[in-house]
Amino acid sequence: MTAEPQGIAASDFGLLELNREECLSLLASVPVGRLVYTSRAMPAIVPLCFVLRQGSVYVRTTEAAGLRMTRDGVVVAFEADAFDGDHRSGWSVVVLGRAVTETDPFVLTQLDELPLVPWASGDRQQVLRIPVDLITGRRVGTGPAPHTNHEQLIVTTTRQTIAPEES
Repeated sequence: MTAEPQGIAASDFGLLELNREECLSLLASVPVGRLVYTSRAMPAIVPLCFVLRQGSVYVRTTEAAGLRMTRDGVVVAFEADAFDGDHRSGWSVVVLGRAVTETDPFVLTQLDELPLVPWASGDRQQVLRIPVDLITGRRVGTGPAPHTNHEQLIVTTTRQTIAPEES
């Protein structure tokens, strides 16, 4: 009988674990991620446009969908990634947190000035906030890191538009 290998680092498989700052930077570089929640005792995954603002992921959705996804502040996962098939490289970042409906009028007004525009049609005025309680990420491959033009827009907008949260 062969024992399972002990202490194998992710880098041994071509994966590089990312620190919190790297994860947050990459997360802010893409406009769409995937919200993972429980629906009828089964995992459900939906792609959503989002913004990262002061330690939380914000998404817009319908009121009915928002209620299904955030019942009682349930723990959800939010994943975003970018991959370059030609160079066999990419990254993935996963956030875990308790999703809640954002009701603060000041925050909602600020979010209206950010590029938080859903691609799906319909009334999507419900805003969900997912605090970045836990964040993990990995980069794979040795080629150039995938890049989006969205990165500069989000980073610049977030730094210049948002006032610091009050304690």
